Amino acid sequence: MKQFYISEGFVHGFLVFFDVAEFGYKYIDFYHPGDESGMAWNDLEIGIKWLSVVAEYQGTASAEGYRLESGESLNLNDKDQKRLGLKDTFKF
Repeated sequence: MKQFYISEGFVHGFLVFFDVAEFGYKYIDFYHPGDESGMAWNDLEIGIKWLSVVAEYQGTASAEGYRLESGESLNLNDKDQKRLGLKDTFKF
């Protein structure tokens, strides 16, 4: 098992190439689902080149039109497919 330290408030994401993955969080306070937020995983503004993901940006976080190089569709949860981009999520 690998462990990573992610600072409080730091945006993070991951891509799994296996059928099963376990990812756990250790919080500094009690978990409050209403405090959870996120941003579009594929927003061009953040510039992440997702390894093995093939498609052109469609302007939304939807997985529609994306696939892995192997031909498999992306499996994103509904919540992550509705996220907004960086500029619409965070106010600087």
